Amino acid sequence: MKNFVKTFNLIHFRQWSRKNYAVLQSFSRLIKICSLNTAYTIILNGFVPVSAQTDSLQIPAPSFDIEEIEVIGQLNPTVFPPVARLVSIIPREEIDAAPVQSLPDLLEHLAFIDVSQRGANGVQADMTIRGGSFDHVMVLLNGVVISDPQTGHFNFDIPIDLEAIRRIEILSGPAARVYGPGAFTGAVNIVTKPGPDNYSKATITAGDHYYRRLSATASLKAGDINNLFNIGHSASAGYAANTDFSMGHIYYCGQYDKGDHSADIQAGYQQKAFGANGFYSPRYPAQYEENNTSLFSLNMKTGTTVVFQSSAYWRGKQDHYLLQRSNPGFYQNFHRNNVFGMQLTGRFTSGKSTATAGLGMRSENIISTRIGLDNPHPVKVRNEDSIYYSKHYNRSSLSYFQEQVLDLGKLSVAAGIMINWYSDFSDKPACYPGLDINYSFTKGIRTFISLNRTLRFPTFTDMFYTDPSHQGNQFLEPDRMISAEAGMHAEFSVLSASIALHRSAGKDIIDWLWLNESNQYSPVNIERMTTTGIEIMAALSLQEAFSGHSPLVHVALGYNYLDVDKSIPRSVAKYYNLKHKLTFSFRNKIFRNISSAWYLSYQDRMGSTIRYDDEKDSYAAIPYRPFLLIDGNLSWETKRVTFFVESSNLLDCRYVDAGSVIQPGRWIKAGIRVNMVFKGNKCKFGSHKQP
Repeated sequence: MKNFVKTFNLIHFRQWSRKNYAVLQSFSRLIKICSLNTAYTIILNGFVPVSAQTDSLQIPAPSFDIEEIEVIGQLNPTVFPPVARLVSIIPREEIDAAPVQSLPDLLEHLAFIDVSQRGANGVQADMTIRGGSFDHVMVLLNGVVISDPQTGHFNFDIPIDLEAIRRIEILSGPAARVYGPGAFTGAVNIVTKPGPDNYSKATITAGDHYYRRLSATASLKAGDINNLFNIGHSASAGYAANTDFSMGHIYYCGQYDKGDHSADIQAGYQQKAFGANGFYSPRYPAQYEENNTSLFSLNMKTGTTVVFQSSAYWRGKQDHYLLQRSNPGFYQNFHRNNVFGMQLTGRFTSGKSTATAGLGMRSENIISTRIGLDNPHPVKVRNEDSIYYSKHYNRSSLSYFQEQVLDLGKLSVAAGIMINWYSDFSDKPACYPGLDINYSFTKGIRTFISLNRTLRFPTFTDMFYTDPSHQGNQFLEPDRMISAEAGMHAEFSVLSASIALHRSAGKDIIDWLWLNESNQYSPVNIERMTTTGIEIMAALSLQEAFSGHSPLVHVALGYNYLDVDKSIPRSVAKYYNLKHKLTFSFRNKIFRNISSAWYLSYQDRMGSTIRYDDEKDSYAAIPYRPFLLIDGNLSWETKRVTFFVESSNLLDCRYVDAGSVIQPGRWIKAGIRVNMVFKGNKCKFGSHKQP
């Protein structure tokens, strides 16, 4: 993973055609342009400031024509403020090397992200950053907000495979002044993009528990439009009773780029069906869920000195939940929600100053059999004889944001504010100010400080959801928090390292607590919550140090410590954060085309989980126990295909991530990946790396 703090403005490279080593304007050191893969990998190499460089070395190398690249670590200029914010990048190279089959499994390997999984292989997972809850992290796809208003449990329901992802950008800390109230403790932006060449690739995987997965991706250029297609399906009989699943999706991304004008369009659809063994309540192990997700977005940008960008998006979700899989009449839910949004942004650059301002609108709507207020006009549930959506709820928001960035050489300052009006709290417009300061001691060593205020509104589930184990609370107040962080980061020829300290003071933080009187979970506003933490990361690139001759390619170490103090005496929360998380990974080349990658993760979670004793018909709080996970893979790459074998949880550790759901033990998978690259009218097999 690459980490960096951006200090200057957006820079474009329109085309390179070089026959020697080149130097990118965005770096303070020499960069070798040897291939598209190498170029892009280095572009994302950690903690590199955007600065000018004019030297070059006259050393023979092949000639390549490379498409325009935006060195921004983001999709557009408003995503992630460009001064003194720690943005971590997972490039395509690391995605390919990781022994994972899903996005949650990939993010599990990062020290500063807490991924709590219920279902394995991307079935369902929650994500938290810096002591927040799973509803506190905003998820974006190509800069478009796809976070679910019903519940954060659905934030990973994204209709793409890992093979379609170009890179993943992660912002640690509040981002409300850019995105709004959803980015309470962080934001994750998943970037997909067609490649400069026409290519196609397919992956077939099989493994334990009758696991099978098929993925196909193609990038095709038609005139000025680049097109990316991705389709996939995965299924398993399950590692335990009622843990089977079946998932399928289709996704398209099209991009038009002509000079100073560009347009992007994306659309996707996903279906899921899975046994939810104890997902939401330990008393009912036979839960079951089916849901589907649809999305569409259009983004347009024009201008140079003054850049205007507009976007519109829609996200739809349908969910059917059974408390007892074999007995639908006992208890079941049907939900259908739709989200519509628009945003207009303008950016003006003059000398050392850049100003950005924008307007955003968002509408969130749900019809349900359980969630919302009484619907005066019930809607019949499709394919159900006598079931109606008898509940409904609608809310909307309007926001204005403005940010000013000033570059004074070694010192860079960014200050901004977002003003948000929310229909649920129309008499209380919210303001989210923020200030970021970055100072560079040398080209490779910098320090930064950031102060932000943020807010998050309750989800539909927080407000209304009721079942035998849960009771919603319609009178919840929004989460509020003031956050401060400071850190230092260094970049040397082969080593990058960073340390960040953060502290936040929260008020009215929403948490689900166990009520012994009713044997139910219910959300309440916690009067006070204080979070203190430290993040340490270091990476060593030995291939660069030894000019590509080192058997050990890359080594990375990360540590995250959290101290979360909540004012909830004599209560048991449903979700707890990790106190310690230590990660270590390395990639090595064993022999010629044979390589391996290994990932270790030690996790120690605060608090307790609730277990249910069926014989005694009683609940008990069981403290979480620390555990160690080891994942690894072995791959053999030829000119035409790549063969791989991977194992998750190699030590066969039994552990709980969330609730009372026991996670799978050792799980071995093997597969084949075939790549085809099209040059003009010719097609050839070969290893293709996305930029």
